[in-house]
Amino acid sequence: MKTTDQYEKEFLDVVDKNGIRTGIVKSRRQVQKEKGWDIQTALKRKAAADIIVGDVASDELSGRLIEAVRIAPSAVNRQPWLIEKTDDKYYFYLKKSSNPLDFIIGDMRNIDFGIAIAHLFVSAKAEGFNTEFNFVGNDNGKHKFIAGVRVWK
Repeated sequence: MKTTDQYEKEFLDVVDKNGIRTGIVKSRRQVQKEKGWDIQTALKRKAAADIIVGDVASDELSGRLIEAVRIAPSAVNRQPWLIEKTDDKYYFYLKKSSNPLDFIIGDMRNIDFGIAIAHLFVSAKAEGFNTEFNFVGNDNGKHKFIAGVRVWK
């Protein structure tokens, strides 16, 4: 069985071979070494409380759907989304950030949202629920509205 270090080395070797290793990857790796992080620690997902606006996980189904979104992959593991639940609707917002990495990632965040919303859709369908996607919603004052998903029986 390979160790985490072996997987990381293989990944970085492929990245180097393809000529796409960036200063971001190098500096992130350097910071990990300085702080004593390993790749497992670096790839941990945010806690559900960090992506929720209000009391989203008020029932068991909501908790499972939020968990599906929480584990969705995102560019540089930024997870730029926040979720707010009202009745049977889940609203996705882009977290405002002054982190320069978010400026560099730019439109990749749109792909991140698509992946996160797909995780919610697939999980709801697997539980036997109907889903509906829409763009009806407003910025909540602090964060930019992206999309809404209705989930119902």
